[in-house]
Amino acid sequence: MNISYWDRESWTSYFKNDVLPLYSSAITITGLWQTLKEKPHGKFLSEVVKEIPSLEQAFVGGTSPPRKYEEDGLARIYKELLGARANLREYYFLKKLGKEPKIPCKVEPTGIVSYIERISVLLERVVTQARDFGLLSQSST
Repeated sequence: MNISYWDRESWTSYFKNDVLPLYSSAITITGLWQTLKEKPHGKFLSEVVKEIPSLEQAFVGGTSPPRKYEEDGLARIYKELLGARANLREYYFLKKLGKEPKIPCKVEPTGIVSYIERISVLLERVVTQARDFGLLSQSST
């Protein structure tokens, strides 16, 4: 984006069209991580799946026995980006026996989560400052 540094409307447009979407994205990712930390962390996958069936895919979607994460699998994305994981070897062993996958879910911060959390804090400060300067309205944030 080209900013006319001498033009207030150009700054308003920049904050509204570039900074706010980035802030929103950072908040979304940190919110997702917090939800994972609160809901499945420390619980058995079988309990989590009863409460929120779609979360099974976050832990085992795109995996195969004994503990292979497919390159484009959802579980690999959740593991690498958000630190969500479960013991796949045990999961597939129990599934093969026809038993409930009573395996603990773990959600631990990754470098990416830490980085995005810091970015969201900094962007919140930027957005607050832009609001204070009248470059963003309260309703736009």
